[in-house]
Amino acid sequence: MCKRAMIINGVCRAILSGVAIVGLHVSAAEVPNAAPNAAPKKAVPKAAARASMDSVHINFSPDIVVTACNGNVATQWNSQGIEADHATGNFDFNLSPSEPNVLNLKGNVNATTFNAALKCATGTGGPTGTITATGSGNSYTGTYVLGSSTGNVTITLTSGGGGGDNTSVNASVSPNPGVAGQPVFFKGTVTPGDPRHVVDALDRATITWGDGVVETIDGPTILPKFKAGTLSHTYLNEGVYNLNLYLDRVGDPPGNGASFDFFVVIGAASVSVNSASGASITSLVGGGGNVALTIDATPVVGATGATTTFEDADGMTLTPNAPLVGFSVGQTIPTAGLVVGTSLIQDVTNATLTTAKKTVGISAFSLGTPGALTPPMNVSIVSKSMKGKFYFNSGQTDSVIFSGQFVLPQGFTLALSDAHSMQFSIGNVVDTVMLDSKGNAPRGLRGRIKKLTVKIPKLKTGVAVGTEIVKINMEYNAANLTGAGLGSEGIVLQRGTNENGLKVVTRFVQLNMYYVGVAYESLIAVNYSLSPKSDFGTIQGRH
Repeated sequence: MCKRAMIINGVCRAILSGVAIVGLHVSAAEVPNAAPNAAPKKAVPKAAARASMDSVHINFSPDIVVTACNGNVATQWNSQGIEADHATGNFDFNLSPSEPNVLNLKGNVNATTFNAALKCATGTGGPTGTITATGSGNSYTGTYVLGSSTGNVTITLTSGGGGGDNTSVNASVSPNPGVAGQPVFFKGTVTPGDPRHVVDALDRATITWGDGVVETIDGPTILPKFKAGTLSHTYLNEGVYNLNLYLDRVGDPPGNGASFDFFVVIGAASVSVNSASGASITSLVGGGGNVALTIDATPVVGATGATTTFEDADGMTLTPNAPLVGFSVGQTIPTAGLVVGTSLIQDVTNATLTTAKKTVGISAFSLGTPGALTPPMNVSIVSKSMKGKFYFNSGQTDSVIFSGQFVLPQGFTLALSDAHSMQFSIGNVVDTVMLDSKGNAPRGLRGRIKKLTVKIPKLKTGVAVGTEIVKINMEYNAANLTGAGLGSEGIVLQRGTNENGLKVVTRFVQLNMYYVGVAYESLIAVNYSLSPKSDFGTIQGRH
């Protein structure tokens, strides 16, 4: 029986340290809730967050049609969210996180009116239009026009300037990773937006740990406890949890405080996350190539369903009939290698709200292939450095440069028939390379990898014992790597709803590799930032 372990590549592997993923979001409008299993995000030991923007939610009836702004790909939205500056009410926002760089909204919202000019976010062509609405009490009704698409809008605004008062938080959850049945500690500092503010008996902090437990701390003890790291919690079960810290004062209107989200993964997990929308996928590979995906769309407002398809490393569909329907789906993949599952998360009208992807490796061993090598105990890809630059389908070339290492499986020899081919994926962007006798590979078969080099250590007997470390270096160089897959990791042309005010945000990039019948995998945290003009984005690995 496989206890305190998980099935990886069809083999029972002990959990040496598990995986814990912690991320930081801030929203000035979010009311605490106890919903578990929110989208996972990697640990940021010290990350600042600010609550200085107002959240604006726009509902369109009927759906607004933005096909002409999305490369004539049929696209329509029934709702979207933007951020407006709390002090001025101004906004200049590109939609949408799941379909980046489609529609630009520029305008102003005040106590009684909402006005926005609409245009395609890229280029000078395409339809233009407006949104005009009036109201009071942070609720507005009116109309929209975008080319020939017309209809009504209802708009709600949640202020980010109330009890939050530009409060900032530097915090972390440790240990990272976390283990079921053992405590994690929540530690950090809180800086009130108004330095004259004195923390008194009317202040309170509400911590929603994400597993149904809610804790409230009142008065001046908030800051000392938080700074000392004496706030702790024990998660009894493995999984992904949304920890929410909500700061307000007794008597404040609901939703008028400062809300900060952290995400914790307890135990071992194979996950992906669209950090812009919060959608995540957990995968499990069983014997015989049985792949199970669990899609968590809890953070996606209006999500009611999902459809999923799989494709192989060459981009050929493995789901030839109807897409798989639901938030828990499975498919048998009969061939070893890398596959990519793409899940379209939809609303009640089946309109796509966001996209999540999960790259999965199927080992030859898990398929019972005769002569297959047993995967090593450590099937992770260790990242030494990663950096990238992205132009978001503007016609310029994107790039990602990566260096790292992995462990050879026992029994490896250069004489193996598949020792000179490799499948590799960064952020769901898969390519296949052919290695020469020196371990060098030219451009990949799909044109995404520019070059790749592996340095295999000298094997004393010609056969690996299963502890040898291989160094790997590569460069991706192709147009629209974000559209090919990295966009579903949150590498998009605008911040997530709760990330405005942060100079650098966290993104989580999947690394997957298939080599000599073995599937390797890691999830790498990177810093993501946009240029001052928002015409390109960059990532930089953290170590």
